[in-house]
This record gives sequence, structure tokens and C-alpha cells, in this order.
Amino acid sequence: MGSVFGRSNFCQFGGHDASISRIGLRLVRASTKDNGKVLTWSVCTTCSGYLKANSDPTMFVLCIWARECGETRQLPASLTETPLKQSLLIQYVDEFLNNIRKKLGDRFPTFLSDLNESEKEHFIRTLEQDSTIANNFLTDVKEGDERKSVALKVWVGGMTAAKGTRKTCNVAVGEEKEYSPEERKADFKAADNYANKDEIFRTGVEVATIFELIIRKKKEITLERAKRNSPIWRYLKPNADEKSVTQMDLVVCSGCLLDDTDLGSKE
Repeated sequence: MGSVFGRSNFCQFGGHDASISRIGLRLVRASTKDNGKVLTWSVCTTCSGYLKANSDPTMFVLCIWARECGETRQLPASLTETPLKQSLLIQYVDEFLNNIRKKLGDRFPTFLSDLNESEKEHFIRTLEQDSTIANNFLTDVKEGDERKSVALKVWVGGMTAAKGTRKTCNVAVGEEKEYSPEERKADFKAADNYANKDEIFRTGVEVATIFELIIRKKKEITLERAKRNSPIWRYLKPNADEKSVTQMDLVVCSGCLLDDTDLGSKE
């Protein structure tokens, strides 16, 4: 396995405070695996603390970017029609991010390669210009900044909560390991923290079960270690077994059409 050592004189963490210069700071090294290599990046001591405190810095960074894009805290009317639509938006943004990562690597958005933040700007600009988000999901949101913010917030809430429901997690390309109870509890706690920020984050957390069971067609998920008053329980029957949740445990709300919709989604 190769090792690439960066010589950057600026903080390369994607979630660096935009109001503070990336240069002129004390820097430390942070490493990540990407495509079979260990890449080493320069980060300031503050951002190093964020990396240590977050098991999935992608969520942290995109939360920061979402809030930079806009301060809207209320879910647009176009996204209140059905939780199925909300779940599909999460899937769409996830595929959008993965397409960017095919070009830049899995280290994105945690680490940026240049001081001008060109990769971040490319991602944000392309997301703003995406016609599917504008014409299919957020039809009543005319401001591009607001669309970006809403799309990223729903994704962060949904993906954080969905992670905790899975039996295993990715540790490297093609490698998985079982979640420990402590890791699962931490993911659900993180999801609840996002849900407490505003209604948009909360909506993503609420539909995580629909996202996993309907969009991604998982046969079974688990909500063990998720608090019963967590918003992740919203679309589940009260008597659902937390250790084994299936489609039969979902509450089919008016307009969802969960059983009749062919989503053509991937595992």
C-alpha cells in the first residue's frame, strides 16, 4: 500500500470555518485511505479535533456546507407531499455525491486539494444547477442557495440515521465489518442531534427507515440502541421489534403508495 504525504501549507479539511483563513495556522497531519493508498493531509488543530470527534466526517462537512448555502429551517411545501419523495431525494443526492467521488476520490469532501476550494465550488455549483432537484423535488424553491441547503440537509439527516440501522458498515473499498452496539448508539445519537437542528434535518432522519427498506430494498434493518422517542421511529408501528425491522413494520401513510411503486433502486 502506497503512502502519499502532502506538503500543503494550508488547512485542507473540507469543514474548515469559512470565516477563518486556511493559511497561517498551526498544521498537523491527518491520514485517510483512498483507492488503495494512504493519503496524508494538512489540517489545522481545530479541524483535527473535528476529525477525531466525528466517525463520519462526510456528514459533518456537508452539514457545514448546507448551513453555508442558506439559513432556511423550514421544509418547502414541495417536499411535504410524501415521505417517499423525501427518501428519493436522499437517494438522488447520494448518487450525485458518489458521481463526484468517482472523479475526486472517497476523501472528498473531507479533504480538499487546493487553497481555492475549487472541488468544493464545483460540487456546490453543480448541485445548484441540477435540473432534477429543481424540477422534480424542490419545484417551489426558486433560489439556488436554498435548494442546495435543503437537499444537503435532508441527505445528512437521512444518511446519518440510515447508517445506524445497518448490520455492517464500510471500513474500506470492498471491506465491511459488523457494527458494535456502541457505534450504533453513536450513529443514532448523531442523527438525533441533527434532527434537533431544524425541521429539514429532522425530515431526513424520519424517513431513514423508508429509505433503507423501500428505496434500497433491505430485507431487514435494526433500530436497536435508537431511543423510542427518536424521530427515526415516525413511520414505524409502535410494536415493531427494534432488533428486526421489515417493510411490514412500516406505517403506509396516505399518498405513499409504498407497495405499488417501482423505484428501480439499487442495493
